[in-house]
Amino acid sequence: MMQKLMVRAEAIARAAQRRRLEEIAGGLRRQSVQAEVDGDSIVVSAGRLIQRWLGDPQLRFAGRGGA
Repeated sequence: MMQKLMVRAEAIARAAQRRRLEEIAGGLRRQSVQAEVDGDSIVVSAGRLIQRWLGDPQLRFAGRGGA
């Protein structure tokens, strides 16, 4: 019985994770970034993303911490 509950809980968790990945990919697509869900990750096409990154100073330096 406990094994069945664990299997069901894992299936529910995988479905929730898939929905969340689809939400994230959808948000990226709305920003004109090519994004596809592949298993348990999101694959992003870099062409337009790099163009946006190079053209927007706020994005370009967003990852830099204080030195």
